[in-house]
Amino acid sequence: MLQYPGLLLAIARHAVDFPDWNARWQIAVTLGKAKLPESPDLIRAFITDEEENVRRRSLMELAEFCPEEAEAIAIAGMDEEFEYTRIAALHVLFRVNSDRLEYFLQRHEDDPSEYVRKNVAELKTRRAG
Repeated sequence: MLQYPGLLLAIARHAVDFPDWNARWQIAVTLGKAKLPESPDLIRAFITDEEENVRRRSLMELAEFCPEEAEAIAIAGMDEEFEYTRIAALHVLFRVNSDRLEYFLQRHEDDPSEYVRKNVAELKTRRAG
C-alpha cells in the first residue's frame, strides 16, 4: 500500500466506517508509516473509534505527526479502564519527550495492572539508559 499512496488515502477515507476493527487500526498504522501530508487528519478520524485497540494504535501514530496533540490525548487517557490504553499513553509521553512523563511513571508504579507496572519499569530503564 505504501507504493500506492492514492489508493491508501482512498481506503483510509472509507475505513473509518468499516465494520472490522482490525482493518481500521491497520489502516491507521499504515497511514503513520506512509507519512503522507494527509496522514494526521486521517489518523484523527480513528482516535475516537468505538474500539479501544483502534483508538490506542491511532494515538501512537498521531504522536509522530502531532506530539502536543497526542500528549494531551495521552494524559486524558491515563485513567482509562483499559490497561493497554494506559500503557499506550505512557509510551506516547515517552515518545514525545513529555515533561509530564515522570509524574505519570511515578503515578502508575502501583497500577493495578501488572502489565502497566512492567511498562513503567521498562520506560524508566529506557530513560536512564
